[in-house]
Amino acid sequence: MELSFCNTVSLTDPLRQRAVEVSCSPIETVSTFGREILVKRDDSLIIAPRLGGNKVRKLHHLIHDTSTEAIVSYGSAQGNTMAALASLCKMNGREFVYYTATVPRFLRDKPSGNFKFSLDSGMELRIVPSTDNITPLQVAGLSSFHFVPLGAAYQLAEEGVKVLARELIEQLKTCERANVRIVVASGTGTLALFLERYLRLNATNISVVAAPVVGDAAYLVQQMQDLDKRSGDVGIIPAVLDPMVGQETTHQPHHKRTSQPGETRAFA
Repeated sequence: MELSFCNTVSLTDPLRQRAVEVSCSPIETVSTFGREILVKRDDSLIIAPRLGGNKVRKLHHLIHDTSTEAIVSYGSAQGNTMAALASLCKMNGREFVYYTATVPRFLRDKPSGNFKFSLDSGMELRIVPSTDNITPLQVAGLSSFHFVPLGAAYQLAEEGVKVLARELIEQLKTCERANVRIVVASGTGTLALFLERYLRLNATNISVVAAPVVGDAAYLVQQMQDLDKRSGDVGIIPAVLDPMVGQETTHQPHHKRTSQPGETRAFA
């Protein structure tokens, strides 16, 4: 079974029109271990080389931005967000400056992967002793720029996640299940946090569970709490799947939710 729903948006720029048209992904049903799971196929979203999947959601505001000012970011030398931003800047004719702390000798001698792609796309690489405290104040040589923090974990990413949330609400109307849990693989927790924030207020039968893929559950919770404080301090944090104990934990007072009869799990 495949569920599909697309927003209709009229834009004159052919590139922007394509960006809107591919910003809707289908939901497919798979069966595993005797359970039915719905899979939101955001991997089918491809705006440009290495600019797809969840990066289309988190960078939605930049994809549709007509500004030509430079974009500055930081992170690892093989970061996915780095490659996505490099692709976006090449596509839109914007300068891209990227800070990283270390580039292994083998990678300097023979660039490969995201590192090579980003350099080939025109990225200006700046190597610094540490990226732990990189802020716009540390950026030199640019009179005007847009600053994207590590993993695009900032409030502007919420715009594209709201688009995702509205898609899910419409698509899941035909699911015929009382409750749906959306499991989101999470590094910084940006997508999971903003998705839960929107759904908690607009679709009480759909909730989010964040599955940590970088660090442990405690680290992910801290990342989401920090982002929440930087984006309005709403106080809505999704449940986190703790792989060490094999169960979900919540991190808000008097809010603990367990699976309910007739509940379907979906993976975004």
